[in-house]
Amino acid sequence: SRGNSGDTSELKNYLQPYVSDELVHAFLCGHDHIAEHLMYENKHNFVIGAGAMSDGLGNSKSDGELIWSGTGYSSFGVLEASPTELKLSIINTNGETVYEYTLDNPNLTSNINKPGDDKDTT
Repeated sequence: SRGNSGDTSELKNYLQPYVSDELVHAFLCGHDHIAEHLMYENKHNFVIGAGAMSDGLGNSKSDGELIWSGTGYSSFGVLEASPTELKLSIINTNGETVYEYTLDNPNLTSNINKPGDDKDTT
């Protein structure tokens, strides 16, 4: 996070090895009182922590590339998930969507069975 907590040694030492797995495509967290979208090691990192309080970007350094940041106002995140995509929307206290991002599922193939499909593709 580029917020006041930043990249803590605990996150880097204990959580990052799990997030680095090739099957992980996104990481969602809160705590810093901001909303952010960062890229770190080709992983999407979404910070959704401005529900009740709002801060600005802190002085902490983050190894992640900042894609978007919503600071100075309260907001919350809405996730919509399907087998094909994950959509994140950040909504401010006026009910306005201030940021939206859709992450496609890179593991899909044309051989996935759909409900009601009688074909065995294994």
